[in-house]
Amino acid sequence: MAPHAALAEVGAEYQLARVERDSQGRSSEAYLALNPTGLVPTLEDGELVIGETAAILLHLADRFPSARLAPAVGTPERAEFYFWLIDLTSNLQPALMRVIYPERYGQTGVREAAAAQAAAQFARVDAHLRGRSWLVGDSSSAADLLLFTLVRFGRHLDQPAWERQCIRDHFQRTASLAGVQRMLAEQGIKLPEWWTTGVSQS
Repeated sequence: MAPHAALAEVGAEYQLARVERDSQGRSSEAYLALNPTGLVPTLEDGELVIGETAAILLHLADRFPSARLAPAVGTPERAEFYFWLIDLTSNLQPALMRVIYPERYGQTGVREAAAAQAAAQFARVDAHLRGRSWLVGDSSSAADLLLFTLVRFGRHLDQPAWERQCIRDHFQRTASLAGVQRMLAEQGIKLPEWWTTGVSQS
């Protein structure tokens, strides 16, 4: 979701390709030849082939600087942007994957432990967003696109992530971005009815 929204935000021409997996979750030989990890997403940009959501977002931010997917290089805001992109990727996303797919990890209690970790992470993010519109600085960035994706994943928690007020406000703002709107339409993703009410983009 986040790389797709970023491509739409920067105004790049792109084509989506669905990755099919077998009943065991294995990718095709053709996809493995493209991305040996077998993970999604993968971006093909000319001769460049790159995987990992955070890496794709960083590449797009550098490739299309006028789109302002990231703060300027060398600024404190850029360093904070790096922090949030890596923190969300390294801490929150793995916890959510264990919540959604506990059977992949073969351990009892893995979902409960991961859910507690994810809830603590979302509480920290919610506190950070108090009194501010975006994760970093005064405008949206690729880190906000990633958070939007993970908040949607967080609907699987006993207390869905978007029930936290500051996160909910952020989710609504991010859902209103043109690139996010296009991504949602192209993927056929429906958002909860409440997202359209109560918060104006700033």
